[in-house]
Amino acid sequence: MTQQLFRLSFLTVTPIDVLDMVVVAFLIYKLYAVMRGTIAAQIFVGLVLIFVVSVVVNALNMSVLGTIFRTLIDVWVLAFLILFQPELRRLLSLVGQSRLVSRFVPAGSEATVDAVVEAVRDMACAPQPVGALIVF
Repeated sequence: MTQQLFRLSFLTVTPIDVLDMVVVAFLIYKLYAVMRGTIAAQIFVGLVLIFVVSVVVNALNMSVLGTIFRTLIDVWVLAFLILFQPELRRLLSLVGQSRLVSRFVPAGSEATVDAVVEAVRDMACAPQPVGALIVF
């Protein structure tokens, strides 16, 4: 059991909770830094506004609007991926280039290239040639 730092009414706060909040705040800040100055920031504000309105609609028990907003939220993830594709690509590129990731994942390993070349050669020279889709 983790140590309790303090208690607010019915809510107890532990060191893990504080760490969780710090990590989430850092991630939100980094997301903001990547999106700052792009059209994605305006789209993100619009999506957050839709989400807030849907929470209010559900709190007021508006059934028709609630159904419409539930439908919007069902496609939220897909819309998020489509609308923010360039920004997500840039964010993932920045993560891949970070020093932390490069310590665990060696980039440009010659052994990997040799293994792929050997696998392609084996497939091409097989009695019945085999095709492959190779993604790097």
